[in-house]
Amino acid sequence: MFLTETWYQPEVFLFLNETCLPGYCYIQKARSIGHGGGLAVIYCSHLDLSLLVLPELSSFECLAFNCKPPFTMTLLDCLNLRQHVDIPTHIKGNILNLVITESAPLSAPFVYDLGASDHKVISMELPFLSSYVKPKHEIRFRPISNLPFLSKVPEKVVASHLQDHLKHNIFKKFQSGFRSAHNTETALATVTNVLLITADAGSPSLLVLLDLSAAFDTVDHGILLNRLHHSIGLNSVSRWFESYLTDRSEFVAMGSSRSYSHSVGCGVPRGSLL
Repeated sequence: MFLTETWYQPEVFLFLNETCLPGYCYIQKARSIGHGGGLAVIYCSHLDLSLLVLPELSSFECLAFNCKPPFTMTLLDCLNLRQHVDIPTHIKGNILNLVITESAPLSAPFVYDLGASDHKVISMELPFLSSYVKPKHEIRFRPISNLPFLSKVPEKVVASHLQDHLKHNIFKKFQSGFRSAHNTETALATVTNVLLITADAGSPSLLVLLDLSAAFDTVDHGILLNRLHHSIGLNSVSRWFESYLTDRSEFVAMGSSRSYSHSVGCGVPRGSLL
């Protein structure tokens, strides 16, 4: 790490000593005249760096060092960067203007003098990447069920009785989904508690998360009715749920146009209380 404006006076090393972490060393050159200035390099202790003696310069500060063994990778290589300019950009013949990129395929560098400054102008070509594909956003049009208002009255009654049955017979002790007074916060608190107990016992933990896209739209009516009858134990009212789910149809309407209707074999009616 290269530091500038350290503001250290000669033979004062207290703050640099405190700055270096274990396994790191530093070399530094304080500004001998005036205030401010000062340079330092903090490096890994396995590198063998030695400070080179340079003449005192009044216009700028510099610090040079040798590295044994030679460290061939440049700073740009370490950062996976590339410098594209290799043509003098100053009227004195020096390369003072740099163009540094990470992955842009710049080519054909050209330097020309506008006569307005001692620095020249750099132009480069950036070819069009034909392989670039603009991401497409998938739009889902979930069917909207046209449900009569009166149907919500029996739906609310059935939903209340079904919730009571599931709460006392089916729901797991720490289940948070589809339960009153439970939400994602209670689910997160439960998972965190289990992980902490497992960690205290010195055992490893493995968390598997499954996120289904449009899960309610893919519920098969046959499988759902079978679960209600055999797993949930709704033997006497299973025919009511069968009547509620089956014989529904859907179509697509756009303006005055309308598609053919077809039967719905999966999914739950949107807008329903069940």
